[in-house]
Amino acid sequence: MLFQNCFILNLFKEKNHISESEEKQSIIPKLKEAQNYGLKHVVDSASKLPSYLENLPYVEGQWSVTNPTGKKVYSILFLLQLSSEAVCQKKPDVLRNWSNLTNLHDAPQFNLLSQPGAKRDCGERKKPSKTAKPCTIHSSLPSEEKLLMLKKTVEHPPLGFNSVVAYKINMKCKNILLDYEQLKNLDDNIIYSLLEDESSVICTRHEEFVKSMLLITLDCPITRTTVAGKIFAELLSKNILSMIAITQGISDVLKYWNDFLMDYPQFFSYIAAIIVPLLLSHDVSFDFNNLKDSCASIRPDNSSKLFTEVLYKIYSFKETLNVKEQLWGLLWTYNKWNMLENLALDIFMPNDQINKYFKEDQVGVFILSIAIYDKIKLTDNKLLFNLLKTWIRTNISAEIIKSSLFVRALTIAIVIVCLKLNHLYEDFFDRVHVKLLIYFIRFESLPESEIQAREVQCMFGIQIISASLEHPRGMVLRLFNKLYQYGVIRKESFELFIEEYENVAEK
Repeated sequence: MLFQNCFILNLFKEKNHISESEEKQSIIPKLKEAQNYGLKHVVDSASKLPSYLENLPYVEGQWSVTNPTGKKVYSILFLLQLSSEAVCQKKPDVLRNWSNLTNLHDAPQFNLLSQPGAKRDCGERKKPSKTAKPCTIHSSLPSEEKLLMLKKTVEHPPLGFNSVVAYKINMKCKNILLDYEQLKNLDDNIIYSLLEDESSVICTRHEEFVKSMLLITLDCPITRTTVAGKIFAELLSKNILSMIAITQGISDVLKYWNDFLMDYPQFFSYIAAIIVPLLLSHDVSFDFNNLKDSCASIRPDNSSKLFTEVLYKIYSFKETLNVKEQLWGLLWTYNKWNMLENLALDIFMPNDQINKYFKEDQVGVFILSIAIYDKIKLTDNKLLFNLLKTWIRTNISAEIIKSSLFVRALTIAIVIVCLKLNHLYEDFFDRVHVKLLIYFIRFESLPESEIQAREVQCMFGIQIISASLEHPRGMVLRLFNKLYQYGVIRKESFELFIEEYENVAEK
């Protein structure tokens, strides 16, 4: 349309030789008239709208055929309902002519910018941007591979919401959330609709129920995500929802994390807030192995963010019962983690991402201690000193190593190894362990004050594991005494530890 207007205008100028000012005066009314006609055409066509467009859940100020100046922003509920309409279910008929599309590069090229004033002709190719994002279907792929990728995209729409059922599940989940917030427990009607009511839309669609609950909460305050987690925990404890339905539903939503992050920057925080009530519940057996299954679609490269968010949510969870009554909020996490076998940190967080997610707090210490523990348990004790020292220098930044909390993490890792081997307290801290502690406590000729602070953190590491085990009798004093005998800690550091520990215990 724009090219046509320009062409007509050039002809008009050639025939009448009008001046530039006359040109403006003549064209502006015509443009206004055309604009008004377009708007009138939109308004007139509103009366002929299909019925499904009238029933969509528009919000105030949203773009529509009758509100062409509104914002083009759509809620998940709007998109789900629109996707369930029959007109949206018809697959695009593009695959039949795909071979013609892929051969377009052989077609003759026409110079559409050859008119006067064009900045470049067709022969001048635009240089690719260094920051440009790669296409979903790369141009270098063979046409057969492109066709296969396109078929997968067409045949498997995101999250499987491809029918009117999705809208019904969505509305049902909204009502369940509202009812639970008011009653603080599961109503019998909710249980009946999930378990026995054959006419219920969620009776046999438990994974879809989980996915829909997750999606709904993204548009709610983050407190409601905790409510969703409590609902899952209660349904799981009553054997109404299966563990597979929950973990698979969460994994299916996480699969599209990159798309969700654009509209929901706190996406991982919301998902973590749903998972934590499951982990902390005393009535269900949801543990870190189940968390592993829940993020199967994003592990390991993209699960680090979710994992750290879960740890922080555990530490700050308002309704945690025995967790915050102990020395630190993450004692529960150590205990829960140590009960599991064959679970490694790199399942959730690769070694090369530890520096990125480490912070000088309890979560950072937990991440670092588990990473070191995983390395120690897989290494021959005769080679441990050199191999662990090399691994730490390769994967952990010098800044983190110089932090006194690094020594706390190293001590925790060594204590966990000794506990897993069922050592008596007298057998804790063998010669290699002592050598590692002394090396990193006196790391690179640190000032005396920093060395003392690192010795104190070594003792805090022992205290944390003791607290997670509910303070076994004699454990702390025996281990402190052994480290003192081996010259790892000094009397002055022990006195400073007692002073700092008493201050922490009072808080």
